[in-house]
Amino acid sequence: MTPLLTMIGIPPTIAAASDSNQIVASAASGAYAHSRLGGVDFKMGLFLFAGGMAGSTVGVRMGHRMNADTLKIIFASVVLIIMVKIFLELVLAPDLMLTLMGEQ
Repeated sequence: MTPLLTMIGIPPTIAAASDSNQIVASAASGAYAHSRLGGVDFKMGLFLFAGGMAGSTVGVRMGHRMNADTLKIIFASVVLIIMVKIFLELVLAPDLMLTLMGEQ
């Protein structure tokens, strides 16, 4: 959602914060619903929570040190890399993809 928000003119820092708030609300709702069905691994959840807190702290500090244009370039690069990966997975045969990635 962050790249979309930046494309419509919202500053990258505000877009990232807005996206993060939406993710927290969605994740909390999903975790509550799944916990009622017994489908939540709370030990794994704590591990992921700790990693998320550490990553978000580092991300916020890096975000404060970068200007908006640098953040836009980083977001665009990540989206482009993901797009190329998905395209290659769709177009190339799985065996060829594994060979290109050096996993065979």
